[in-house]
Amino acid sequence: MGHRLLIMAQPPAFVHTLPHYNLKLERSAYDATQNNPRENEAPYYEVWDLWLNDLILHQADYSLRPQGVLSVYVSPRQQKKTQKSSIAKRTPDFIIYHNRDTEIGGNYSRDVAFIAEVKPWEKGMTEDRSMLIREFNDREFLDQVRDHAKMIMIQHNKARVWLVQCVGLFWRAGSLRNEGISPFSNRAPTGKNVPREHVEHIEWGPIEKVGDAASDIQQAGFWSKVSYDVE
Repeated sequence: MGHRLLIMAQPPAFVHTLPHYNLKLERSAYDATQNNPRENEAPYYEVWDLWLNDLILHQADYSLRPQGVLSVYVSPRQQKKTQKSSIAKRTPDFIIYHNRDTEIGGNYSRDVAFIAEVKPWEKGMTEDRSMLIREFNDREFLDQVRDHAKMIMIQHNKARVWLVQCVGLFWRAGSLRNEGISPFSNRAPTGKNVPREHVEHIEWGPIEKVGDAASDIQQAGFWSKVSYDVE
């Protein structure tokens, strides 16, 4: 007897419409915030792994890789050094890939849909809006996601790259367009060398807290924009 094809109803837009999703999220959030005396980053990965998979669980062409690697060729000129060319590598906390079938040998290709970077909630931080903005606008944090975006532009020839910043249980999404930005450099910018797109060119959405209704609305809107760009 052959296998019976199961025809399922259209799945919900996000898995958090299922009753157990919120329970998983609450437990992981509790563990990261209450059972994490050293304020380590790793416990928050469970929260964001759930949140990111919530976006793609019902999407056959998307997959998530924690600690994925980005790599690009960097010439000596780009490094402003006389040494030989090299391969620059970075490891975002999460890379979400878009996979495409190819017509040759049943293989597939993939590119980056977006990346997410996570920072822990540290002692002394509060949910005051001005403090949250300072944390998300931390220069080192922005340098990190900006460099990841530039690498994705080079590696996958993308006109725009989507980014997600996560601090504790808060997040925001934004995009960087490949227009008028400085070249990728394998050196961390210092002093007055901070590229102008550090502030001006990344188009950030609002900061939201996972579990809030406003977060769900922003999550749906973010996914709509990303999937439209990628497809």
